[in-house]
Amino acid sequence: LQLFFTTIMSFLLGAETLSSRKFLGVLCGLFGAFVIVLCDPSVHLTGTQGLPLGASVWGHLALFSNVISSGFLFVIRRRLVGSGHMTPASLVTWLHIVTAQMLLFGACIFCVLRSVTSEASGARELLTPPSDPIFWFALAFYIVVPTLLCQSGNAWAAKHADPTTMAMYSVLQPVASAALSSTLRSVMPSLRETLMAPAANVFGGLFVVCGLWLMLGGASVK
Repeated sequence: LQLFFTTIMSFLLGAETLSSRKFLGVLCGLFGAFVIVLCDPSVHLTGTQGLPLGASVWGHLALFSNVISSGFLFVIRRRLVGSGHMTPASLVTWLHIVTAQMLLFGACIFCVLRSVTSEASGARELLTPPSDPIFWFALAFYIVVPTLLCQSGNAWAAKHADPTTMAMYSVLQPVASAALSSTLRSVMPSLRETLMAPAANVFGGLFVVCGLWLMLGGASVK
C-alpha cells in the first residue's frame, strides 16, 4: 500500500514524471509486495479473536494513516530537498521538531479522550513508563539508529532518488528479514506458524528487485 499511494501522490503532485520503465517497475514491485503479504501466514490468522471490535478498527485506521503519511513524506521530502529549498540536515531537524510537537499534542488528546481510546488493546498502558531497564536501552537504540541515522539517510537519498524508488526499497525490508527467518524458525519452533518460510519472501522479493532495476533505469537519479 505504501508503494501504491506514494506512486499516486508523486505523479499527481508532479514530484516525478511517468515513464514506461518506471511504470513496469512499479507494477513488478506491487506484485512482489502482494506475494509477500499473501504468503505471510499471520495474514490468515484470526489475531483479533477475543479482542473488542474497536481494537481491530483502531488498528486498521492507524495502519492506513501510517501508509498515507509515509507516502506523503516521501513526496514532500523530495520536493524540499531535491529542489534545493532545504538541506538534508535542516530537513531532519525540522522533521523531528514538528514530530515532537505532534506527539505531545497526541498525548494530550489521548489523556483527555482516554475513555474513547481505551477500546484499543493496551491503550491504557501506552503512557505507563516501563519498569525493565532493557526497554530504556531499546528506546535509546530506536532514537539513535532507526530515527536519527535512518531519517538522515532518507533525507540525503531524497535529493538523489525519486519518491517511488525510495518507497520501493521499503518493500525490500521483509525480503532482507528472510535471511534471519530460517534461523529464528529453527531456534524458536513457536514462530513457525507465524513467521513465513524464507522461500516465500525470496519469491516475492525477486519481483521487487526486478522492479527496482526497471525503476532505476528510468528514474532521475543524480
